[in-house]
Amino acid sequence: MNLTNKNIRGFDFDLSQLNKADVININESKTPLAHVHAGSLRRIFLHFQLQQWLLGDNYKSNILIGNDDYDPYDYFPIYFNEAQRKQYQVFLGHPLCSVPAPEGKGNYADYYFDEMIEILRNNFGIIVKTYKTSELYRQGFFNEGISLVLKNLNKINKIYKNITGIDDKFSSKPLQVICPKCGNMRTTKIMNYKEDEVEIVCNNYELKKVSFLGCNFKGWVSPYHGNARLFWKLEWPIRWFYMKIGVEGGRKDQNSKKGAREFAEAVYRFLFNQKPPMNLPYDFCYINAEHLPKINRFGVSATEALKFLPPQLFFDLLTTSRSTQPINIDLESEKMLDIYRDYTKRYLENHNGQLFDKILENVRFGNKIKLSGDQESLAKYLRYYLHNSNAVTAWFLDFTPKNVSGNEQDFLIRLVRDLENVEKWQASDIQCVFRKVVIDANFSVKDAYSLMYKLLINRQAGLRIGVLFEKIGRVRLIDYLKLYQLKNTI
Repeated sequence: MNLTNKNIRGFDFDLSQLNKADVININESKTPLAHVHAGSLRRIFLHFQLQQWLLGDNYKSNILIGNDDYDPYDYFPIYFNEAQRKQYQVFLGHPLCSVPAPEGKGNYADYYFDEMIEILRNNFGIIVKTYKTSELYRQGFFNEGISLVLKNLNKINKIYKNITGIDDKFSSKPLQVICPKCGNMRTTKIMNYKEDEVEIVCNNYELKKVSFLGCNFKGWVSPYHGNARLFWKLEWPIRWFYMKIGVEGGRKDQNSKKGAREFAEAVYRFLFNQKPPMNLPYDFCYINAEHLPKINRFGVSATEALKFLPPQLFFDLLTTSRSTQPINIDLESEKMLDIYRDYTKRYLENHNGQLFDKILENVRFGNKIKLSGDQESLAKYLRYYLHNSNAVTAWFLDFTPKNVSGNEQDFLIRLVRDLENVEKWQASDIQCVFRKVVIDANFSVKDAYSLMYKLLINRQAGLRIGVLFEKIGRVRLIDYLKLYQLKNTI
């Protein structure tokens, strides 16, 4: 599957700033706190798309995705039940790599990060190089960077003040030191510094109404070899330099005026006297479905979205608009049929839309027609959409039993009798018979239509009755309606 658009319109990028003699490392990272939400794949797709563009223009390039497993465990996924919340309460504030996985063996970070990498590989064919920040810290990879930050803390605070107006931002938290007694990194605060040690205290801490319990430890510890991690706004420029990152994007909020990106680039220039990596800014991406649980405020998980969207369509929806434009997709909206239709035209070589109409009718009425592999795959996604959306146009033949009143039952008995005598099963003749039965039964036209839509497609509106009946077929329709002659009324 070729996921790279022929006309890459997702972002603006000046390739002249990159050197073809260098290997261009394109970096992205993920704090794996929960199942990956569908919208967050946008940034990975954009970075992948850029890498393919570079490779196609004879640049040498790697795409890296970091498992930020040395970030603190800050909150429970919204889908955790009370028992899980109680079980994981004790781990709040600890490095994610030290928290047990929700299922099976291993740790929390690997459980969710590996799931994301598997989704990228199995569904999109995206193969990336991965790394763990816990391993980099423990191996001493960031030791020199930590030392640089501590030695230049006053100047870094001045940079932050010049950009944001805030004093002494990093005086007590340039690092998140892991308490040697309780293992918490959210609860520690730096009190003093000397050449190779920092003095910390470990007290209770609260962040966004989440409480982190400290142990009252106080003492001097070394911040190196994994005993601490840099605060993320400081880790960003350090990582860029020591990992030789050439390109890394950032969210809209990070790229705002006085935001994290502006500060990180200023620190990078100050510490290393070099030009920062190129930026790939992107806006937020919301992907929702009314009947599916949200992973966070951005919407549903990538796994759930892939039940609605073929991978190529998923990729296109997240990359065809400009990267700086927000994306908001409702997977259960009426617009989805147009999205599927457009996908069929572009990827199934059906430019007039007739193939899509054929597949949609097959899915709606359960007809057995021969489809190719790609067409059958689309039918699977359409079927899931029709069965999970309440949109008026997302109807399908639904012969599950419904309750009817006594008057409705009398009407159905008359209707079945007259339908059995229709000479030619075509929409115009069926419509005439239906209209006659409505009049003879002294039944409201509106109520008659509503009844049939409720019984046949479980919606309040649909195709013209004659057309609907013709497509269902005489035998199948009458056999179903006869069930209501025996059904108890309500």
